[in-house]
Amino acid sequence: MRARQYDKRLMRHRLATSDSELLFVYGTLRRGCDNQQAHRLHSESSWLGTGLARGRLYRVDWYPALVADQEAGWVAGDILRMADPDATLAWLDAYEECGPAFPQPQEYRREPIDIVFAGAQVRAWAYLYNRPLDGLKPVPDGDWLSGQSSSADPVDQPDCRE
Repeated sequence: MRARQYDKRLMRHRLATSDSELLFVYGTLRRGCDNQQAHRLHSESSWLGTGLARGRLYRVDWYPALVADQEAGWVAGDILRMADPDATLAWLDAYEECGPAFPQPQEYRREPIDIVFAGAQVRAWAYLYNRPLDGLKPVPDGDWLSGQSSSADPVDQPDCRE
């Protein structure tokens, strides 16, 4: 029993001391998605497990949008530890078309959010939707990979599209 409590405290400490290296992905970059950006991200980072963020998930097209909302339900995603956060976040910013090089209003913005992971609350970078939600369909269970994200033009789950 003591060993388990010690392990949980150690895990919380390890996560808390390196939060800037953590990334929360909830859509086409998740583990199991077979596309170029997902492969690149997973080659440059370590998958730590699945976490939950407070918010709402929407289907934009073949990809999702996360809107952080502390009063909403849970959105499932993967927690990754980036080996080189500066380099990884730079190409992800370009991929997500956010940052000073892209015109406003940008579709996404990158910011740290609270994630429940491994029995602890951690901070991780996430790409949050930054446009009006008009016409977007909610993903009821908050999990892009569950199959409930599909519509008349379903997401191809194995490759998660690109």
